[in-house]
Amino acid sequence: PVLLPAGLALGADGTLYLSDSINAQIFAYPPGGGAPKAIYAGEQKLRPQQYQLVSPTGLAISADRLFIADPAGSQILEDDLTTGLFTFITGDGSFPIHGPIAVNPAGTLFFGTGNQIYEINPGGGAPQVYAGSLSGALLPEADGPALAVTTWPAAIAVNPTNGDLAIGDSDSDRIRIVRAATQNVEAVAGEAQFSGDGIPAVLASI
Repeated sequence: PVLLPAGLALGADGTLYLSDSINAQIFAYPPGGGAPKAIYAGEQKLRPQQYQLVSPTGLAISADRLFIADPAGSQILEDDLTTGLFTFITGDGSFPIHGPIAVNPAGTLFFGTGNQIYEINPGGGAPQVYAGSLSGALLPEADGPALAVTTWPAAIAVNPTNGDLAIGDSDSDRIRIVRAATQNVEAVAGEAQFSGDGIPAVLASI
């Protein structure tokens, strides 16, 4: 049984992928229902690298590639859904990987760590800071993504039509969007307080 579902990703064919962080498993649920298939089952998964999932959480999918965030193992892996082979993407213990990941239509991977969002280009290479600063200071959206999103992002998602990146900025109680076309940052919901319902989204507390 699934003990602690932590991440979901929906494939283009309707397959639903789910991570079980307690059992270190990844399941694929077929479109229309039916029994799930374990595509990663702890130490049973064979692949060229020796990396093993410890506690998988966030999932993101791009075409036939499934990205898996494993914060407990300080790593992100890629599963080629066609061949079944896994590839190590990033993570050496030098910085924490907290779980939220997303991938844009061009294949750029985003992931959260501390008060920052990093990106990895489709061709590989070292992760680069996309949004946020190490200080954790809350600065205005007008200062741009390198400064504005800085307070423990808990969830991220990419708009597949335009590449905009939505960020659940947990400690500042806001939802922010980094516009792909302009790199401007907008707060679209929340404020730095907790308050009522029935008001415009940008004013709501979350």
